[in-house]
Amino acid sequence: MSTEHGVGGVGRSTGQLRDWLVQQVASQVGLEAHTVRITEPFFSLGVGSVFATRLIAELARWLERPLSPTLVWEHPTIDKLARHLSGAEPPRAEMHAPGPEAAVDGAEPIAIVGLACRFPKAPDAKAFWRVLQEGRDCVTEVPSNRWDASLYYDPAPGTPGKIVTRYGAFLDSVDRFDPVFFGISPREAGQLDPQQRLMLELSWEALEDAGIAPRVLRGSRTGVFTGMVWRDYADLQTIHNAAPTLHTCTGYAGGIIANRISYALGLEGPSLAIDTACSSSLVAIHEACRSLRSGESSLALAGGVQLNLSPRTFMAVSAFGALAPDGRCRTFDARASGYVRGEGGGVLVLKPLSRALADGDAIYCLIRGSAVNNDGASNGLTAPNPKAQERLLRDAYAVAGMDPAQVHYVELHGTGTPLGDPIEAGALGAVLGAAREAERPLHVGSVKTNIGHLEAAAGIASVIKVALSIRHQQLPASLHFEQPNPRIPFDDLRLRVQTQLAPWPAEKDPAVAGISAFGFGGTNCHVVVEEHRGGSRTAAVPVSTPHAQSPRHPKTAFLFAGAGSAWWGMGRELLGAEPVFRARFEECDAAFRPLGGWSLVEALLAPRVRSRFEQGERQLPLVLAFQISLAALWRSWGIEPSATVGYSVGEWAAAQVAGILTIEEVFALAYHYIQVQKGVAGGVGMAVVGLSGAEVAERIAPYGGRISIASENGPRSTGLGGEAAALQDFTASMTAAGIFARLVEIDFYAHIPQVEALKPLFLQSCPVLRPSPGRVPMVSTVSGAFVDGGTLGAEYWASNFREPVRFATAMRTLLEGGYDVVLDVNPHPIHEHSVLENVRAGTASAEFIASMRRGEPSVEGLHRALTQLSQAGGPVRWERVVPGTGAGSSAPVRTELFVASARTEQALREQADRIAEQLRRDAASSLTDLCYTAGARRSHHEHRLALVAETRAALEEGLAAFARGEIRPNPSQGMVRPGEAPRLGFVFSGQGSFPLGSSVQLFEEEPSFRKAFERSERLFRAQTGASLIEALHAERESQHPPRTEIEQPLLFAFQVALAALWESWGIRPDAVVGHSVGEISAAHVAGVLSLEEALSLVVSRSRLMGRAAGQGGMAT
Repeated sequence: MSTEHGVGGVGRSTGQLRDWLVQQVASQVGLEAHTVRITEPFFSLGVGSVFATRLIAELARWLERPLSPTLVWEHPTIDKLARHLSGAEPPRAEMHAPGPEAAVDGAEPIAIVGLACRFPKAPDAKAFWRVLQEGRDCVTEVPSNRWDASLYYDPAPGTPGKIVTRYGAFLDSVDRFDPVFFGISPREAGQLDPQQRLMLELSWEALEDAGIAPRVLRGSRTGVFTGMVWRDYADLQTIHNAAPTLHTCTGYAGGIIANRISYALGLEGPSLAIDTACSSSLVAIHEACRSLRSGESSLALAGGVQLNLSPRTFMAVSAFGALAPDGRCRTFDARASGYVRGEGGGVLVLKPLSRALADGDAIYCLIRGSAVNNDGASNGLTAPNPKAQERLLRDAYAVAGMDPAQVHYVELHGTGTPLGDPIEAGALGAVLGAAREAERPLHVGSVKTNIGHLEAAAGIASVIKVALSIRHQQLPASLHFEQPNPRIPFDDLRLRVQTQLAPWPAEKDPAVAGISAFGFGGTNCHVVVEEHRGGSRTAAVPVSTPHAQSPRHPKTAFLFAGAGSAWWGMGRELLGAEPVFRARFEECDAAFRPLGGWSLVEALLAPRVRSRFEQGERQLPLVLAFQISLAALWRSWGIEPSATVGYSVGEWAAAQVAGILTIEEVFALAYHYIQVQKGVAGGVGMAVVGLSGAEVAERIAPYGGRISIASENGPRSTGLGGEAAALQDFTASMTAAGIFARLVEIDFYAHIPQVEALKPLFLQSCPVLRPSPGRVPMVSTVSGAFVDGGTLGAEYWASNFREPVRFATAMRTLLEGGYDVVLDVNPHPIHEHSVLENVRAGTASAEFIASMRRGEPSVEGLHRALTQLSQAGGPVRWERVVPGTGAGSSAPVRTELFVASARTEQALREQADRIAEQLRRDAASSLTDLCYTAGARRSHHEHRLALVAETRAALEEGLAAFARGEIRPNPSQGMVRPGEAPRLGFVFSGQGSFPLGSSVQLFEEEPSFRKAFERSERLFRAQTGASLIEALHAERESQHPPRTEIEQPLLFAFQVALAALWESWGIRPDAVVGHSVGEISAAHVAGVLSLEEALSLVVSRSRLMGRAAGQGGMAT
């Protein structure tokens, strides 16, 4: 260990080092010690190089050991330096630097998961959508605080030093900026180009919109790609003869815009400022997508900025002949005479789709592909090239893998110039319009008609317009189109300018749009975007159904298939759209990954080539995880199984859902089953024949055991297995006799004599199982009858491996038991025919409902099945499927937590007042959305406010009261010291505090709680032979308090599971304390006792106390 960690000197704790450094810095820069932020960079605190060197020298004398003079640069905050010197942080050589991301499939879509913008008359995305929706023209005369337009205006084109127009589209208050928020000194902020300031703000806001706390990206391979062109701020300083300072270089340089963002947020991916003139920001998005697909970046911020601060740039563009004298972009109109300049900026947060789904992100839309080229040697440097534009479009749609005829709308470059408009229209017609029917034209429009041409930021404005249009499923109007340009044959080109707000012109297909931007130096870019439907909540909620008032719910059996139901892409969207599905799938992943050495989540989301999906050893655990997770989702929607049944290895999932096996036991079985399968001898095959089991037995008798029955599926369907040559001969003879028969290709062989020799190996490798009797009845397809879950040990699963599948008998058992609905809980209903065949053969009726089908969007399939279940009388909890649709007073009242924070108490009160006013004005936003946004998508500062509310009115009233200074218990207010987390204690109470109702709810709804509770369950069952889970559900039905012998173990399991749930949310105690039996829980959570030791103490204690019950009393 280096001497920097204390060898040969005076040892100091992290806290002592922090305090010493805080005092030194405070005295040097003139701050109160309590205001020094220990997580801020030294240089943001005002510590320069000279003082930094002196500080390290003083520190070395205090510690009485030599220190490297570069420590302040290597560990740039007080906290990091203190932790390094105390040994709490590993030396830099030992720290793991992030490696390159694995490259994703080159064709994988890129998801837009967050965005932010500042455009004329639109300070944010919501306001921008209102501008578009209302068809507002945001062009005004040049504001007097920019320059005096009358001094520069001259209507005569080409007049030296003059501008042909008085108009533009401008932002308000571009001079406002909070430098301290970004760790920038006020002195440096004065030298910063406002374009840098604006992009810092927009990057932060875009990350918040994406639900990403910017601090978690420090050190990550996040790329920054920013389009920019003009340097008006530097031009202004030159005009006013401003003397250069220390910060002039970094403040004025255009390339620093992206670097400034990377520095402020600690991002270590590519950081590029891109200048291709008017296509800059769209090219930045193109480059960001390339970086993500190559693995160079794990996340990307992409966009562009332009602020028009100097009249000199206006003069240059006017002299160039590009400006419209009347200050309007009249795209594709006969009156088009140039464009009007606008300003603003925007930022997108981009991820590969697979990672966005894995992270559960909300997705605006997908970037399917893009292309960039140049006009080359056209009629002039700034003249457009029609053939180059056509090639660009063909390239973009080839990269996207889409037919140009699929495109519904194109957001045009559309500057409204006499030459540019007809050339752009001709290229679009040649590539996108040629194959269209006259009644289905390509819709086109341009945001430049609303906010002017933002040049460097034109592309990002177009992309954000399209992303919002797709989200709202509406096409805004393109303004000022009154007289179609006679040089554009709209009908022949199959083009239609969008002249009014209208629904998106796609009825069933996902919305598809193209976006163009052309630089005046010839660099062209086109981006293809598509709607993402994976997260949509479009279930049709039945107002009434024939069974809506039925007092009896149907008896529903959950059916779990064996091998063969998997298909690539199954359930990918559910990982992002359904939190319950995702949480249970991640539980399965955690159980399987240590055994299999690969991740189920990653395999489900990976591109097909990388997923190795076709391999049976991958499909089996994936299907199991899918089935278990889908069952959890059905339960969360109110559909509980009355029984479970599994076909072959599907019995593992059936046993888990019935409460017989744990998730860990299921995946241990699956893993060892896969290993045993490697011992199956070659020359084995499987087949299916359209005859009953009895008929098949008679026909295969001549083969003398070379063929045997593997499964009895139904009255006219039987599975066979055995020697491949014999099966081939048998199926050929059946086909010749006119009887359906075919060979079946499968990855795993079971249920036949040829695997008999592997049973000992299976039993030997089988994991230790502790089966529970279960909470839901299970029908065995080994016996065909209901089974006692407690008997399903290793011997049973060996029989499941070897014995024929008696599916037809199991179905008869269910039908005769009065089960009305068979719900197929699989990616594809491969047993639908067999189920229906058994139903038709019996006297009882039952409805078969498939959860989804191969190739069908998962959410769409589930919503169809929900409607069928509801019509069958199923107790669908629609308020959980589509929030806000609970019927009348029966819908549960949801309590929400609203949090807010600010840097000062006064700012917090002002914020509360603003939000209360917003609630009064905006009646559309939901309470849940408001609370989610405030908690998950906003940064948190020192002064905190928390308020619990059940309605918008209650939230509004509480916030208004706080803003007025009224003291109430709700909301609560507090302050967090910068850089320090509060110290937290967990209190574990004694007997009598067991919360029965909430414990059942937590067990059913929270995976982390359930997993921890099941660990106690397994140990308790081993020690006592009884079940905590059964007791938990039994006590719920009872009207009497639980006995001491069961209450104390239940309380212990509850407390330990609740602590685990808190830990899964990142809440860990600094200290614990327990009362009476609660002290045992505290000791376990503190790590003093193992779970087994602690539970043994609780069991012994509860038995002793149970014997003494009724022999004394207690008083307070």
